[in-house]
Amino acid sequence: MDKLKVCAYARVSTGSEEQETSFKHQLQFFEEQITKQGHIFCGIYADKGLTGTKLNRTKFNEMIEDAGIDIIHFNGNGINNDIRNAKKHTVYEVSDREPKFDEIWIKNTSRFARNTLSYEIIDKLKQKKVYIYFTDYGLNTKDDSSILALKMLQVIDEQDSRDKSKKVKFGVEISANNNTIKTNRRIYGYRYNLIPINSLEIIPEEAEIVRKIFEMYVDGKGYRQIKNYLD
Repeated sequence: MDKLKVCAYARVSTGSEEQETSFKHQLQFFEEQITKQGHIFCGIYADKGLTGTKLNRTKFNEMIEDAGIDIIHFNGNGINNDIRNAKKHTVYEVSDREPKFDEIWIKNTSRFARNTLSYEIIDKLKQKKVYIYFTDYGLNTKDDSSILALKMLQVIDEQDSRDKSKKVKFGVEISANNNTIKTNRRIYGYRYNLIPINSLEIIPEEAEIVRKIFEMYVDGKGYRQIKNYLD
């Protein structure tokens, strides 16, 4: 029996130093486990500091394309055919390219994608005879009995992500109502004051430019025209 060619996917979403450490640990883990099972380790695709709720990850997309799936991005017509109002769509199509691997190993469903589009991707991968093994759960998309369990886990992951997002937004609103703010210190037009409370102080000379930008935008000027004016 031929050895399986196996790659891995990792996603780390913490600070830079901790992020790099996490990535190295995952690389070591996957390489050791894959070769221990007698498979051929084909490398790791890794995205750093990006969310799982959207599939806009460079290495993730590269992995899907290496699996023989075409990723097609297009816009709708938008309101009154205005492309600026168009909604972007992504379509996954099975190509005639040979996959570079037979299996993808991922620790858990949240590392794959907390998004219902992942069901479509899993189906397209199965058509190319490329399967995903979730190591934390011992579930493989090759087994139909695992699909239902995976879908349930992904629904839970997606809801968990939405709940966390709501909590963060709620915290921001409460801070704003209390005249405090948590942000970086480089917001043009404002001076950030950490003491006595987190607050923003308007910088008059910069605020004048900010107001001009908004006025030009309201007058119908595009960002290039605004940029050229400021230059």
